[in-house]
Amino acid sequence: MVMSQSDMCLNPPVSTVDREHAKISWRVSKRCQLIWRCILWMSIFRWIYAIVKCTEAVFLDFNMKDFPVHITLTSVYSLCILWMYCCFIRSPDIMTLVVNSFVKAEDYKGAIDWKSLNLQEMLVLQLPFNIVIFPILYLILLLLEPDSKCFIYGTMSLYWESNWLLYTSILVEVLLMFLLANICSFSSFLVLMFLERCTEQIRKQSWILGTRRFGVSRPENKIRIAYRHCRQLQLTIQLFNLGFSYGIFLLKIHSIATSIVMYSFAILLSKSSLILTAIYFTTGIQCSLLFSIMFQKAFSIPVGILACKRRMLNWIKVFTTDQTEQYYYRSVRSIYDVGINVGSFHKFQRVSTPVFLDYVIKFSARVLIAFSKA
Repeated sequence: MVMSQSDMCLNPPVSTVDREHAKISWRVSKRCQLIWRCILWMSIFRWIYAIVKCTEAVFLDFNMKDFPVHITLTSVYSLCILWMYCCFIRSPDIMTLVVNSFVKAEDYKGAIDWKSLNLQEMLVLQLPFNIVIFPILYLILLLLEPDSKCFIYGTMSLYWESNWLLYTSILVEVLLMFLLANICSFSSFLVLMFLERCTEQIRKQSWILGTRRFGVSRPENKIRIAYRHCRQLQLTIQLFNLGFSYGIFLLKIHSIATSIVMYSFAILLSKSSLILTAIYFTTGIQCSLLFSIMFQKAFSIPVGILACKRRMLNWIKVFTTDQTEQYYYRSVRSIYDVGINVGSFHKFQRVSTPVFLDYVIKFSARVLIAFSKA
């Protein structure tokens, strides 16, 4: 079944969605691009408003209950604006390529075998539920503190305050948060599934190259197939870096900063508001899990590619003739040791979960100490 893009105007800017084979093809639609530009400008205006209110909260009117919301809204809006721009306006073709790279027609079965999934894969598949969870948590915050300076209604003068305006502002805020939750979940799911697919391909090729029966039948053909897979993976990762490296950098900063702020202020507010404590802890745990899984998957990619190259070079020395050995050797050595870029300045490095938790705990303790002295 092929669904035209005109049937669903909020689809990414692609021409067709082939649900039977789990493929999408790219063609710019002016209608969809106009819709995404309008959504982007709405988010930019709300982000500017969040920055202004966060600045006022820091320098003029500090409120311990509202401050984590100011920080989170500023961070989340900046993250979503960048990912919307990268995915749907600047590089929709790269986004389509990345989606097609981890949704393969031959692997698509229509159902998920939950028993075969590990803990990390199950956590990744839970990310789309944030589309419902975070708007509900945000609605609870709005109902608890509608006069808070974090929200639009809290900054209106007493002359304009009324019930219909309150309900209208709550509806607008919740709809914007629903949009943010969609973009955040989509970007996180996109990154983690892409990393999972890359590591899965590397494990598969590494297993094929490491088996003892590798040289039983047509070893040179197997070497060429493994070389082609590694080269294709290298080019896909380079395109991913070209489109989303700065989005990865902002996702990293958002995960670290939000985790520290949420954990520390959840502890500070544990005696005054249990509901806010639960909301802040939920958000902090989500960010911590995202950071840990993302770094673990990303670091294994260059290590796996290097291991595959070494095994291919070893088999080349064994199974190729003198005439073709140098050709195969140069071809395999030319595979670039790619990694997932964080901005344009460095790649993902190895950061274990205990090291990350130690970092978050230390900075959370510093925040607690600072506010205990205030």
